[in-house]
Amino acid sequence: KKNKVFLRNTVRSLRKESIERFLYPFVFKWASRVFDEACSGLFIRQEDRNFLVKFFSHAFLDAILIWVGNGMPESESHLLQRVTMIRDMVRLYEQSQSVPDAAAVFPLMQKLRSEQNYL
Repeated sequence: KKNKVFLRNTVRSLRKESIERFLYPFVFKWASRVFDEACSGLFIRQEDRNFLVKFFSHAFLDAILIWVGNGMPESESHLLQRVTMIRDMVRLYEQSQSVPDAAAVFPLMQKLRSEQNYL
């Protein structure tokens, strides 16, 4: 709890761009590992992989900053569950070679909702 206050105050006292510039390499490296693990055995063009890893790195970094700015009301595991949901959506995309439709995504959203009662 003490660290939450320190972290929130630190984030509030610095410019968002400074925090992003500092954290992005770590988040990118982590997102690369998650993406490569999620897509192992699947064929994804390198340019698509690079785009998706960059996209999700920025999205996750922004989600972290919003979460910290809001006082970290959900547990860290909740953020990781959302990453798992995104990973599963990427797998669905690769399997169908199209954007997953609502029928495919809905069970993932329901699972997350039942686990956290948040959405």
